Amino acid sequence: MIFRVFVLGLFLLPGGLSAEPLMDEKSRAVAAVMAAEYALQNQDMKTAAIEYGKAAQLSDDVSLSERAATLAMSMKMPDLARRALARWHVLAPDSAQMWAMNLRLAMQLGEAESAYIFSRKLLSYNSPEYKDSLFAVLTTEKTDGAVMSRAVLRDIVSVASVPENVQVGVQLLFLAEALNEPVAAEVLSAKIARKFPTDARAQVIGASDLRVKGDEEAALAMVLRASTLQPQNGWVRQSVITELTQLHAWLEAERYLAAGPQDENTWLLRGRFILEARQNDATEAFLNSLLQQQKQPSQKLQLLLGQLSDSLGRWSDAERWYRGVNVSQERDRAQLRLPVALQKQGKWNEAMAQLHAFQKNEEADGEFVRDSYLVEADMWAGQGNDTQAMRTLQRGLAIFEGDPLLLYGRAMQHASQYRIDPALADLKKIIDENDQNAEALNAYGFTLAQHRKQYANALPYIEKALKLRPDSASTMDSLGWIKLMQKKYDESRHWLEKAWKRSREAEIAAHLGELYWLTGRKDEAQKIWSQGQAIDPQYAYWPVIRKKYSP
Repeated sequence: MIFRVFVLGLFLLPGGLSAEPLMDEKSRAVAAVMAAEYALQNQDMKTAAIEYGKAAQLSDDVSLSERAATLAMSMKMPDLARRALARWHVLAPDSAQMWAMNLRLAMQLGEAESAYIFSRKLLSYNSPEYKDSLFAVLTTEKTDGAVMSRAVLRDIVSVASVPENVQVGVQLLFLAEALNEPVAAEVLSAKIARKFPTDARAQVIGASDLRVKGDEEAALAMVLRASTLQPQNGWVRQSVITELTQLHAWLEAERYLAAGPQDENTWLLRGRFILEARQNDATEAFLNSLLQQQKQPSQKLQLLLGQLSDSLGRWSDAERWYRGVNVSQERDRAQLRLPVALQKQGKWNEAMAQLHAFQKNEEADGEFVRDSYLVEADMWAGQGNDTQAMRTLQRGLAIFEGDPLLLYGRAMQHASQYRIDPALADLKKIIDENDQNAEALNAYGFTLAQHRKQYANALPYIEKALKLRPDSASTMDSLGWIKLMQKKYDESRHWLEKAWKRSREAEIAAHLGELYWLTGRKDEAQKIWSQGQAIDPQYAYWPVIRKKYSP
């Protein structure tokens, strides 16, 4: 209790007497610290801040200034915090923590100009400690402080040059994204890419910026450049893969992965890219390489081998691989595709038996069971049996009532038989239930345009679908075809060529060929149509093309 008596004694001197003349500055500082500690013990934070503020002014101990400023800010005593920070600046003018606390106080008080000055001061030091302190303040300020964080970031981006350290630039970019400042992020991306042309991190950031702006050709060139530069750390590798897949540069993504260490996950991801590319030569080369490297493939790799064989039309090989898969989701995926491999070999009854057994399998995943009705309906439709296709879809809807994928499948079957009213009704039912369903919106709009010639009415549905899924090649194709029908050839070419680059599909080839033919580029039209026929010789529109555009 000696401490308590001593501290209380400071405030119980007889009237008219003063303790101060009897003590030097050091003693008064000690007394103030003791008073502050006593206040802290009693949860009197305001008094503690005041007493630490007194001690800070009387002492050369930087920690007292820091403690006084911290307590004053926590108790929302800005004048006291300013005095403590001023003292701290006298004692340690280059302290990162001092400048960061000045920034935090300015932001909390909404003093934008002061905040800009302090943030620039932190950036001016060529040391990670100062940059880390800056980011710590900008990322921890919440509510109103977040507004100031965005303002400070915008000032940094517009006024300050990109730091000499690329990592700091990357941190600023991440901060811009975290604070939802797309304009600042865009400016930073361009600055970083220009300033560090030989750094993989900077170049992949620049590639992302170009892709978002719509310059996909330049974006691809830049990301491929990034793939050859250093550092090739985990973040760079993941970012390169992400950008290549966003650009649908599937073969480039596969080659990039192939150049690094290989494990099962790498092989699986490479296989997905190969399947997306839909190029038989690349598929065959990858399949042979996988078989050479994996003498005893896992269940996941056996599924992949089945899918690769499937895509090459090697149906007996696909059947063999699919039958060997018997684990959880891989099994369900294999069982769902096995009937197609059987049907392609002329084993129709076995294929149907396989599907019907799967539909009754209570252990199978519900989504795969639902999908089995779509597979069966498609198989019947391929045989020209509309009745059985519709019966299959009805059986599925009886179990999965109102399922949007089954409704969509039924709508497409109706449309294929020119039952346009029920097709539109099914699609409208999906949209009424979920107006964010991009596939249904696109199909509804295209059906209106194709079969009702209601181009103006169709456009809002397709434009909304494209806004929801801006990378959708089928929606680009729909929009391009409508523009073609409206004789807006420049707009049509923009969307159809973009769709063709995005996805090599027979329908897109048909529409792009039409555009070329109608704009006088008949040789290019024939070339595109030939490519489309090689992709899908059975596409229903080829007879119409041949009849309508004969040389």
